[in-house]
Amino acid sequence: RMSGGVFLGGTTSVVSGWVSGRSLERGPSWRTLLGESRRVISAPIESKVTLSHDETLLCSASATTSFHCLDPQTGSILWSEQPDDDDTSGNGVSVNSLYLSQAKLSRDDLFLYTIRSNDGTVSQRNPQTGESYWEWSCSDVMSWSSSSSSTSSNSNIQNTCFDSVEAEFSLPFNTGTLYYADIYGTVMALNVNFPITEHPSMSPSNIQSSTPTMLPSIPPSPPPTAIPTIH
Repeated sequence: RMSGGVFLGGTTSVVSGWVSGRSLERGPSWRTLLGESRRVISAPIESKVTLSHDETLLCSASATTSFHCLDPQTGSILWSEQPDDDDTSGNGVSVNSLYLSQAKLSRDDLFLYTIRSNDGTVSQRNPQTGESYWEWSCSDVMSWSSSSSSTSSNSNIQNTCFDSVEAEFSLPFNTGTLYYADIYGTVMALNVNFPITEHPSMSPSNIQSSTPTMLPSIPPSPPPTAIPTIH
């Protein structure tokens, strides 16, 4: 909701907007179709829409695997993102919704964060253009564990994982830390910093690192290590 505006994601993957004081009884000022599910044509958008703090951008997932940002005044799509590895059927339209949690914007509206529900991949994008700055998932932890351990049990860990995320995540103002939990109850804290680092680290830090660290060593080394570490 914005001053003088209301935005809703509804069934059949349609986002509707009421702007300029238009009453709900009169119907929306605009309606935009984002992408229909082939499994259930009337499938709704599973996550809430996100309005920028300056009220110039409206971002929403669809009922499929796509993600979009729109002009909140007109409903025009400014950019769309479709994962390369989406679960598609028939004509290439996905049968599943990929985003179940609401996207978050940094307080200055410079960075957009999303989490894919199927594998918990966290993404940071430019909200104006959709350009991807980085992606992070549980495979980053597994990759580190596999490369750093000399035990045979860890040497066979595959660099893939599927820790689904279905709950909302949190991005408190001015902390530079993103918190989320997967379906197994594991809570993650990613140091995303403002301005951004090239890739997030696992725990909060008062010092921005040029490359990320996992959980700091004990005692922590100032500045953070150049190569990710985990304990």
